[in-house]
Amino acid sequence: MSSTITLNDPCSQRALAQRDLTDPQAGPHALQQLITDAHSALAEKWHCRRQLQRGSHAIPRSKAPDLVRPLPSGLGLRPNMRALLPDLLAAHALDAPEDLLLIAPGQVYRRSPIAPLYSSEPHQLELWRLRQGQLSTIDLAEMLRTVMATLLPGHHYRLLPATRPHLALGMRIDVLSAQGWLMIGRTGLLAPAMLVSAGLDPERYSVMGMSLGLDRILMQRKGIPHIQLLRSELPDIVDQMLNLDPFQLPAGDAPMLTRELPLTSARPCDAAELADQLRLVLPERLDQIAAAEVHGTTLRLRLHHPLRRLTEHEADAIAAAVAAALQLPETLEQTAYA
Repeated sequence: MSSTITLNDPCSQRALAQRDLTDPQAGPHALQQLITDAHSALAEKWHCRRQLQRGSHAIPRSKAPDLVRPLPSGLGLRPNMRALLPDLLAAHALDAPEDLLLIAPGQVYRRSPIAPLYSSEPHQLELWRLRQGQLSTIDLAEMLRTVMATLLPGHHYRLLPATRPHLALGMRIDVLSAQGWLMIGRTGLLAPAMLVSAGLDPERYSVMGMSLGLDRILMQRKGIPHIQLLRSELPDIVDQMLNLDPFQLPAGDAPMLTRELPLTSARPCDAAELADQLRLVLPERLDQIAAAEVHGTTLRLRLHHPLRRLTEHEADAIAAAVAAALQLPETLEQTAYA
């Protein structure tokens, strides 16, 4: 795809070059096991047909007004996998099946800060059941129990109301992590208007399903402390991203070092925009920047090497590289946190 689209936006170009970890053709990854386990468990429970669609990473901007990675010719990089749902449903309008599980995994594209739980190219999984007759909240609860027991066995979860235009009954899915409740997805019954727009009669058919954040689910399943580790190219970590076994952090309990840089009025003070710049100009340092936080007129860097203890000198060098890349003044403060 990157060879057929001419890109003017460097952030979109960088994003498009990132490997889609859900795609087996790009190489194996534990995220793919989560996908297989989820739809296999549901198919075994329902004895339904399955259809897996990955779709194009580039979609018309009209289908996702919230996209932030523009492409030429009225296209953009998809901000979520749910953008595929209308077309997936419309494809079955002429001869709708009795019972079908639609599966849509893939990489999506966003603007995000550098932080343990956030990525600018996260991965999502859409699971939607299209069935003749009316699905109920009881059916939805059973679906959720099956998926959670499969992907996060033994984890506590909760549902909170979450209004969304495409859902008649929308709920947010949170899982209890070591740091508290963490959102991992949304679930609900599809709004009748969505069926009508796809050419399906809501009196005869109904749809229920969920949108899941695969990166966070894998982090909770394996005990991975930072989302960047999912893409690590370090051999000791790559091998651990091929299965669902508990993650062993090579660096152990090495302290987190912080450096603070003053932000000038000439620089944007938005953490996501600063993160975009760092991802472009310092890709070789990203695995050592655990977080880049904006606090007023200060950029706070939290630094940590994934394989060993980071030295004070190395932390100073990283901060200097960030300052040079963003054209910021010298380091203000140095702190170590265990």
